[in-house]
Amino acid sequence: MAFTLKTSWLPAKLRNVLTFQVIMFIVTFMLYAAVHAARKTISNVGKPLKEVGYTKVFFGYMNAAFMLSYSLGMVFTGTLGDRFRPTMVLLIACIGVCVISVVFAFLVADYITSNYWPLYVFMWVVNGLLQSCVWPVEVKLVSNWFSKGHSGAIFGIWSANSSVGNILGIGLTAMCFSIWGETHVGVKWSFIIVSIVLLGVVSLVAIMPVTHTEAGLEETEGASTAKNLEDDIPASVEDTEGTERQQVSMWTAWKVPGVIRYGLCYACLKSVNYTIFYCLTTFLQDLGYETNVAYNITMLNDVGWIFGGLICGLGSDKMGYRAPFVGLFILLSIIPTALIYPFVENVYVTGALVTLNGFFAGGSGNVVSSACCADLGSAENIKKVTNGKAGGKDTDNLIGQVSGIVDGIGAFGAAICVLAMTYLSEQYVEAVFYTLAGMLVLALVLISDLVYRETKTWLGNRPKMNPSKFSPVKPAMDDEGVVKME
Repeated sequence: MAFTLKTSWLPAKLRNVLTFQVIMFIVTFMLYAAVHAARKTISNVGKPLKEVGYTKVFFGYMNAAFMLSYSLGMVFTGTLGDRFRPTMVLLIACIGVCVISVVFAFLVADYITSNYWPLYVFMWVVNGLLQSCVWPVEVKLVSNWFSKGHSGAIFGIWSANSSVGNILGIGLTAMCFSIWGETHVGVKWSFIIVSIVLLGVVSLVAIMPVTHTEAGLEETEGASTAKNLEDDIPASVEDTEGTERQQVSMWTAWKVPGVIRYGLCYACLKSVNYTIFYCLTTFLQDLGYETNVAYNITMLNDVGWIFGGLICGLGSDKMGYRAPFVGLFILLSIIPTALIYPFVENVYVTGALVTLNGFFAGGSGNVVSSACCADLGSAENIKKVTNGKAGGKDTDNLIGQVSGIVDGIGAFGAAICVLAMTYLSEQYVEAVFYTLAGMLVLALVLISDLVYRETKTWLGNRPKMNPSKFSPVKPAMDDEGVVKME
């Protein structure tokens, strides 16, 4: 039986749902920030490694190996949070990440030879598989604690953990370089320090209660079970018995309308966001920027992510539909992305454009990968897909699996894109940013009909809404409690 933090030490006034919501929000936020800091380290130490013989192509292979294994892993590991204790899954995965990161640090810093590339790539494949379960399991864990009416806002803020992690990773690497210099010692400690931080945070998460009941609280409506994002539920779908948990976990989530669509859309968004994440600093350095300036501009992209996810999540909560706000943010991200290279010689304009890219492209990506997944994987949607026959403790929602599918498809697309952009940048750096703008156009096209239909439904229902009958994440009801149709 897993060790869980007892609540008796808390004052009676603090032993309530709000207290544990705040605690769970903070510790899960910190955990994924630490994971992203660990993921960011390899690109942060790129300059000193290049100076001793590692090429840009090497980093392209490493990033692609990580993202491909990460995407493949998410399709299968996303269900672990639905089938096993989420906190234990996170503990085991993060310990593995820490071990690999430290071993990799000593190898890559001391054995500077291309003969070790296959070993490095293999280690990063395993690293990707371990990290693949963290995001969907955390989405599952957070959704256990927060009400469905505010899932967009909560996840919009919470999803900023990756951006905070990027900033944390850059800060830790800069600290190590300031102490030990941009040498093999500084490279080693960059990985070691971030691994220590990750190990400390995941140890704290591991003792947290998973549900209200474990915390000694009355069961409340904690799951983020928002309405289906695509209104057309198939009339006939093959029945799945609720008692067969593995079958439901592996196949039913794929049948939910909107999962594949949002997965492909997220593949485009994540391709843009991860090309910026992995490559922007290097691109700027190649174009003549000093290292500290390139780091600062990259961090501006992360700052944009933080606020973009919050605004997009709040707006979609207020509207009651996700697609219109996601589509609007994608549309507004196209122009600043396309203009980055033409204005790259002006540091201030470049910083502003990169920030806008993070705000709109990163913000919409955050909502798709969290709030939309929580909506799609809710118990209500799963029961509709299985004609109401999937239910019970083990199958009341598949949020972890849906998150794994959507983010897995996104990660696969990002892996291919990052590798392609690495080769493209060797000859045509300007083409990289125009290609990214094209990816955003494709992302918008993929959900354009959802944007149209949900906007039309919202406009049609808006004058008829009865505030006492309307939930921001459920269809409007008439006075008889019947769903209003278009």
